[in-house]
Amino acid sequence: MGLQGTDEVQPADRPVPRFFRMMRVSFGRPVDVARYAGRSDDRMLLRQITDEVMFEVGRLSGQTYSDTYASRERSSEALPAETARISDQPARRSSADVLGANRA
Repeated sequence: MGLQGTDEVQPADRPVPRFFRMMRVSFGRPVDVARYAGRSDDRMLLRQITDEVMFEVGRLSGQTYSDTYASRERSSEALPAETARISDQPARRSSADVLGANRA
């Protein structure tokens, strides 16, 4: 199933949908995965099925398919060049110290 016009019905900056806006819902053929039976532990096969499903969703929704994925590893470019330093701060006092200081 592919959706078009959802950004008109519910823009990202609106907490409630806009009523009476046009949206298109397209239904495609089911993706047949019977040919992959018995291979559910094959990660590359699961990725191939995901690619096939996402390609069809993109086709139905008018979007171009991109076979790039988010990485779990961060690139070194995203990390800071050096570790942040905390300046010397006075020692923290406990609540008992604070209350005792007020009594004296």
